[in-house]
Amino acid sequence: MRRVYTRHATVVAGADASTLRDRVETAKRAVEQNPDARSKYRDLVRLLAQSGDDAELARTLDRWQAKDPLDTDLLTSRGGFLAHQGDRDGSLRVLGGALSAPSASITDATGTASALAAAYDRSGNAAVACSFKVALAELRPKDPQAIAQAVQCERSQGETRAADRWLAVLPEKRKDIDAALAKSAVVDGPVYGDFVLSATWDDGTDLDLALIGPDGQRFAGGSSNGKVKLRDGASLSKETLAVNNWSNGSYVVEIARAKPGAGRVSGKITIRAVDTTQVIPFVLEGSTMRVARVQVRTDVQLVPADGPPPGNPPPGGGWRGWTRDPVNF
Repeated sequence: MRRVYTRHATVVAGADASTLRDRVETAKRAVEQNPDARSKYRDLVRLLAQSGDDAELARTLDRWQAKDPLDTDLLTSRGGFLAHQGDRDGSLRVLGGALSAPSASITDATGTASALAAAYDRSGNAAVACSFKVALAELRPKDPQAIAQAVQCERSQGETRAADRWLAVLPEKRKDIDAALAKSAVVDGPVYGDFVLSATWDDGTDLDLALIGPDGQRFAGGSSNGKVKLRDGASLSKETLAVNNWSNGSYVVEIARAKPGAGRVSGKITIRAVDTTQVIPFVLEGSTMRVARVQVRTDVQLVPADGPPPGNPPPGGGWRGWTRDPVNF
């Protein structure tokens, strides 16, 4: 006999968070009992991001900021909250502050610089994206891939002399840098992932899709997260967001304005999650809307050893080489 692991997803319109109430109350008590423990604030903030209690989330972020205003996790959470409220530019500015936070290690700083470069690229701001690519190259001067990104963006901004200086930094790795430059020129293929959200709307308003993970982490075009792919991020009528995330649990699908504004926006979101596809209409009147909740689980069953092959691998870093059909938009 052998185990067969199969992932399933259930999509429900709306985002009822009543099942999180007890966990939120427990996290609140943990903060009261340990008011100086940053991990307690982080856990509560992530639960509140899942629950949709914006007022309590804002109060908790303010309390956390009063304790440690330059905490990396705080800045990341604050940036996500601003994006949720319809302020993409403000969100990216706050996330940029995490790069120089005293609590950030070199690993944290390089990860943040890389993710923010990708976030600004996705939002169509190539000049600012280039500044983060240059920062990444400064943090990783022996990395051919980082140098190649800096060279490419400097050239695209017309800074050929700066690009040449970067090429001189690592002459012994010139072949690797040239290979990375050639690879980066290849156009990306179809957008795919464990989750693919595709929205269309009718108002000519700049909207952003987001997926809130079970741990409260925000996946969006403007987030500092490397698990995101975005298509049509600058469009005023459509956007596709793909996210690779293996965790089981409850996810929230959200759509928000990219900038503060008003007016009624109607549209629909096609949600493809694991083995399920569902189309949900939406009408956005405020700054943000929680459109649906997606519940992901992994079922396990025993089958004969010579039976059919498993459909999906086990969670937590198991085999990921199964066939996935790309979704074209």
